[in-house]
Amino acid sequence: MPIVYDTAQVVYSALSVSLSMDVLGGSMTQRRSMGGTFDPDRALFPLQLRPKLWVSDPDGIIPEGDQTNALVECKWYIGTDDTGTRIYGTEDDYDLGAYGEITIYANVLPTSPLDLFFTCSYIDPRNQANVIVKTWRVTLTSSQSAEIALSVTLDTADKDAFSPFKTTSSKRTITAQLHNGGDDVDDSDAYYSWYVLDKELKRYRDIDPETDLWYISGIGTKALTIDRAYVGSERLMCVGGILYSEDPTVPAPPPAPATTLSNGKKYTPPYGNYTARKMFKTFRFYGQYGEDVKLTKGKIIKADTSVVKAEAKVTNTRGNVANPSKYFDIRHFTTHKYAGAAQVTVGYGNEVTVNANECSRNPQDPTVFGCEIRRLSEFRGITINGAYLLDSNGKKICAQVPDE
Repeated sequence: MPIVYDTAQVVYSALSVSLSMDVLGGSMTQRRSMGGTFDPDRALFPLQLRPKLWVSDPDGIIPEGDQTNALVECKWYIGTDDTGTRIYGTEDDYDLGAYGEITIYANVLPTSPLDLFFTCSYIDPRNQANVIVKTWRVTLTSSQSAEIALSVTLDTADKDAFSPFKTTSSKRTITAQLHNGGDDVDDSDAYYSWYVLDKELKRYRDIDPETDLWYISGIGTKALTIDRAYVGSERLMCVGGILYSEDPTVPAPPPAPATTLSNGKKYTPPYGNYTARKMFKTFRFYGQYGEDVKLTKGKIIKADTSVVKAEAKVTNTRGNVANPSKYFDIRHFTTHKYAGAAQVTVGYGNEVTVNANECSRNPQDPTVFGCEIRRLSEFRGITINGAYLLDSNGKKICAQVPDE
């Protein structure tokens, strides 16, 4: 008789497999302080993660519970999937343990979250053929501490009007101070930059010592020194920010142009532009003043009078201005009282002397002495075709011009 066969197929119910991650130490989130320190600092309190695989067998062949020790092909990547950068545990910021355990020492900047991806396999022990692949991913983040509330104050008024009549030095130093809330930021933790409003571009730009002749010193420091003799009206701005030193123990911010300060140290501006600014206007202000001309010699012209001397007078709230031609362009002229009489310029400066025989001897038509007094501007560089004129020592030639 023939022998016939039929095969009995072994079929298992599908396993219920779930992968989770236990946090054994540290935290997956951090806070970064104003000074660049982290809480927690993973260099001291690293983040420790351990995978946990939970298996449930509907048929009851495999005991329900933790099967983490059965994991194989455990791999970690920097990125959102297995195409990222593989972590081998030899890096400075990562250690790998058994069954996918990982220890992370890397601190995360608020602007640069860190994606981590984990993949592992579990072989079904019921048939040793079914390979179950499980994955898990996380984004490690850091938030900036709310303690940052920066502001800048200056030891000058928002509208810094200065009088050209003052006899003190024309040099003026404006000092800035960066604050965080109600506290001063220590100079070792702060940096300062100064800018000027470009009248043509109508925006703030870096101060240029070659063209901003009022600048003396202070770019890159908290104290800006200017020479008011060269200031007509300028709008200046100070920007203060938190300084992160190039110190390997402090997590570096993302790449940014390094700044070399007056002390020779190189610093990198903060990644988030944690800055504050303060603007002010500094300008020449003559205030109230009066003008007059006085004949100090020859007011009464007699036969033997040889000269007539006219002196310009300027007075302000403090009295007579000494040497008014230092602050004003003064033109002396002679004329007559009748309508349409021409003005004849006879000199410039504080006073002028005219020969008496040049004056009218007609009592009905006497010579009238007058002067035109115009305020002088700040010192300005003299240019030809955009190039500064230089003296024999190579210094720029500057002059004051009368206001229109």
